[in-house]
Amino acid sequence: MRGCPPGVGPPVKAIAKQGRLGTHTKMIAGAAALVLAGVATPFPVETQLRRGAAIQPLATVAGGDFVFGAGVSARRDAGFPLSGLTGDLYSYAALHAAYGFADRAVFEITGTLASVLRVESAGLEPPAPVEGAGPGSRLTDVGDFELAVTFLPGRLGGLRFGGYLAAKLPNATEASGIGTNTTDVTFGGAGAWGGSEWQLTWRAGVSILQVPAQVFEQSDVFAYAAEWLWSPAGSVRVAVGTRGLANTRPTVRVGTEDTGEALLSGEWRLGNWVLDITGGRGYTTRSGSWTAGAGVAYRITNN
Repeated sequence: MRGCPPGVGPPVKAIAKQGRLGTHTKMIAGAAALVLAGVATPFPVETQLRRGAAIQPLATVAGGDFVFGAGVSARRDAGFPLSGLTGDLYSYAALHAAYGFADRAVFEITGTLASVLRVESAGLEPPAPVEGAGPGSRLTDVGDFELAVTFLPGRLGGLRFGGYLAAKLPNATEASGIGTNTTDVTFGGAGAWGGSEWQLTWRAGVSILQVPAQVFEQSDVFAYAAEWLWSPAGSVRVAVGTRGLANTRPTVRVGTEDTGEALLSGEWRLGNWVLDITGGRGYTTRSGSWTAGAGVAYRITNN
């Protein structure tokens, strides 16, 4: 899959060319149009949280900062080993709220209200088969929600450091063919370097994954995320990032396989409103080949 429509990025064009997005592309464009009602008044880049960030720009977050947004996305060739299905995954009303409860400390809630999988292929004898699912079928489900806290109380010169804790709530179920119906916990260290013009933020730690369809079984994997954020203009920001899970065990259980994607995103502020677009490249089976999306957010700064 290559190429894209104007202003979005390589991933979406190929999907649109093949007629796979249809009305989904119109919904992405509609989300972008919502910000046209905003008033073009730039806000300081260092005080604003980001919708859809791989990790928030914590070094410059102030207590009282807040962002709430929603978006849509399309993921090409997403794999679901538990159900044995592969196809294009569309997410609608992907919600993201982040609140700076103190300087360099953020509480976040993320989740998707609706996901649709257009099945392209189905594996033979998967652990959790979905009745009637096959090439050409469509499956729907609610996406998982996640609660997370990231904080950077420490300082060493220009380096900020701290920790990260997150819990994924199992709203999606294996019966739909999309989710795993598991509760997962992630924790580890986090750090940031930079200031108002650019900033590098990262986290690394352990994710304790519940093994799907197996009682009292867990698998510990390496969890990571990093993002470099740059502000070339007062109302524009560009971010390059990555996030994922790496299972280093000799035997990988179904549903605990690696995930990973590289992301490129941009955002444009119109007063308190922000329009964002994102393109990504998955480098594991579960993360698919390409992803693209867009959204709108409303932000309040305490600075």
